[in-house]
Amino acid sequence: MGALFGSLSAVYLMDVIGRKASLLAFSVMSLFIGLTLMMAASQIWQLHTGRFLLGLGAGLEITICPVYIHEICRPALRDICGSFPQVFICLLYTSPR
Repeated sequence: MGALFGSLSAVYLMDVIGRKASLLAFSVMSLFIGLTLMMAASQIWQLHTGRFLLGLGAGLEITICPVYIHEICRPALRDICGSFPQVFICLLYTSPR
Protein backbone atom coordinates (compact mmCIF):
# COMPACT_ATOMS: atom_id res chain seq x y z
CA MET A 1 0.00 0.00 0.00
CA GLY A 2 2.83 2.38 0.79
CA ALA A 3 4.47 1.88 -2.61
CA LEU A 4 1.17 2.65 -4.32
CA PHE A 5 0.76 5.93 -2.47
CA GLY A 6 4.45 6.75 -2.90
CA SER A 7 4.47 6.32 -6.66
CA LEU A 8 1.23 8.26 -7.09
CA SER A 9 2.37 11.14 -4.91
CA ALA A 10 5.81 11.26 -6.54
CA VAL A 11 4.44 12.94 -9.67
CA TYR A 12 3.01 15.79 -7.61
CA LEU A 13 6.13 16.14 -5.44
CA MET A 14 8.47 16.22 -8.43
CA ASP A 15 6.57 19.10 -9.96
CA VAL A 16 6.15 21.09 -6.76
CA ILE A 17 9.54 20.87 -5.04
CA GLY A 18 11.77 19.36 -7.72
CA ARG A 19 13.26 15.98 -8.44
CA LYS A 20 16.37 16.10 -6.26
CA ALA A 21 14.68 17.68 -3.26
CA SER A 22 11.79 15.22 -3.29
CA LEU A 23 14.17 12.30 -3.67
CA LEU A 24 16.33 13.41 -0.76
CA ALA A 25 13.71 14.82 1.55
CA PHE A 26 10.78 12.46 1.26
CA SER A 27 12.18 9.20 -0.06
CA VAL A 28 15.29 8.96 2.09
CA MET A 29 13.54 10.23 5.20
CA SER A 30 10.63 7.79 4.87
CA LEU A 31 13.07 4.91 4.38
CA PHE A 32 15.13 6.01 7.39
CA ILE A 33 12.13 6.52 9.64
CA GLY A 34 10.54 3.26 8.48
CA LEU A 35 13.67 1.22 9.16
CA THR A 36 14.22 2.87 12.53
CA LEU A 37 10.62 2.26 13.53
CA MET A 38 10.78 -1.39 12.50
CA MET A 39 14.05 -1.98 14.37
CA ALA A 40 12.74 -0.45 17.58
CA ALA A 41 9.22 -1.86 17.33
CA SER A 42 7.64 -3.36 20.41
CA GLN A 43 4.05 -3.42 19.16
CA ILE A 44 2.44 -4.62 15.97
CA TRP A 45 1.22 -1.18 14.85
CA GLN A 46 4.83 0.03 14.83
CA LEU A 47 5.78 -2.77 12.46
CA HIS A 48 2.86 -1.96 10.17
CA THR A 49 3.66 1.75 10.17
CA GLY A 50 7.35 1.07 9.48
CA ARG A 51 6.48 -1.26 6.63
CA PHE A 52 4.12 1.34 5.16
CA LEU A 53 6.84 3.99 5.34
CA LEU A 54 9.33 1.64 3.66
CA GLY A 55 6.86 1.05 0.85
CA LEU A 56 6.23 4.78 0.56
CA GLY A 57 9.96 5.46 0.21
CA ALA A 58 10.40 2.66 -2.31
CA GLY A 59 7.49 3.93 -4.40
CA LEU A 60 8.95 7.42 -4.40
CA GLU A 61 12.40 6.17 -5.36
CA ILE A 62 11.29 3.92 -8.19
CA THR A 63 9.35 6.79 -9.73
CA ILE A 64 11.71 9.71 -9.16
CA CYS A 65 15.12 8.07 -9.84
CA PRO A 66 14.73 7.49 -13.60
CA VAL A 67 13.38 11.00 -14.14
CA TYR A 68 16.22 12.56 -12.16
CA ILE A 69 18.82 10.48 -13.96
CA HIS A 70 17.39 11.51 -17.34
CA GLU A 71 17.71 15.16 -16.36
CA ILE A 72 21.33 15.07 -15.19
CA CYS A 73 22.82 12.78 -17.87
CA ARG A 74 24.21 13.80 -21.22
CA PRO A 75 21.74 13.31 -24.09
CA ALA A 76 23.79 10.47 -25.57
CA LEU A 77 23.68 8.48 -22.31
CA ARG A 78 20.13 9.18 -21.15
CA ASP A 79 18.59 5.97 -22.44
CA ILE A 80 21.22 3.71 -20.94
CA CYS A 81 21.54 5.47 -17.59
CA GLY A 82 17.80 6.00 -17.19
CA SER A 83 17.12 2.28 -17.38
CA PHE A 84 19.69 1.33 -14.72
CA PRO A 85 17.34 1.51 -11.70
CA GLN A 86 14.78 -0.86 -13.26
CA VAL A 87 17.44 -3.23 -14.59
CA PHE A 88 19.15 -3.51 -11.23
CA ILE A 89 15.85 -4.08 -9.44
CA CYS A 90 15.07 -6.92 -11.84
CA LEU A 91 18.53 -8.38 -11.31
CA LEU A 92 18.14 -8.11 -7.55
CA TYR A 93 14.86 -10.02 -7.46
CA THR A 94 15.79 -12.64 -10.06
CA SER A 95 19.27 -13.48 -8.82
CA PRO A 96 19.70 -16.82 -7.04
CA ARG A 97 19.98 -16.60 -3.29
